[in-house]
Amino acid sequence: MKRIFVLEDDIACAVLIIATLKHLAPTALVVHAESIAQAKSLLITEDRETPLFGLAILDFNVPDGNGTELVGLIRERFPGCSVCMHSGQIPWDLAAMTEMQRVAPDEMLAKPAKMDDYRKILRRAGM
Repeated sequence: MKRIFVLEDDIACAVLIIATLKHLAPTALVVHAESIAQAKSLLITEDRETPLFGLAILDFNVPDGNGTELVGLIRERFPGCSVCMHSGQIPWDLAAMTEMQRVAPDEMLAKPAKMDDYRKILRRAGM
């Protein structure tokens, strides 16, 4: 079973993203966190016996931090996991673009993303 990790603090947006992902990858398990703290807790306590995450979709701005904070942890704990940053604050300012370049996500999406955008990132992640 493939797994997808979603960091999104806006509940309406999270519901839409999760529904889209479940429609496009019906056998995938989607795990959702609303904050950096909750995400770290979920990612650190993951049982090594469960299937690894194949895709992580991370909101750039959440109330307790920035989704880029999780990229290193995800790459360390889940080798091969494709990381996609997404944000509704487009265009990104210079500081945000510098941070994106530093963590080098595999994909970047502007919110709201289209179903075809999610289809492409799922395909590129091998899902």
